[in-house]
Amino acid sequence: MDTENNSYTGMMKELEGILAQIGKQDIDVDVLIEKVRRASILISACKAKLKGSEQEIAYIINSMDNEPCPDDIDNFN
Repeated sequence: MDTENNSYTGMMKELEGILAQIGKQDIDVDVLIEKVRRASILISACKAKLKGSEQEIAYIINSMDNEPCPDDIDNFN
């Protein structure tokens, strides 16, 4: 299962499922390694998605700061 097209929420749900599976005392070591590897990939993808969202929000806010407010438009005509 890739992470490229997953939503942040979907990836977090998958991480929660992995944590529940890892929390079981009778988990096979090979399965544990696979789950930890997948969790690592998901965590990296979530971090990247959050960073991208943060940058996009900052860009939007900055572009709003550089445009006149609707109330000020009459003052520019």
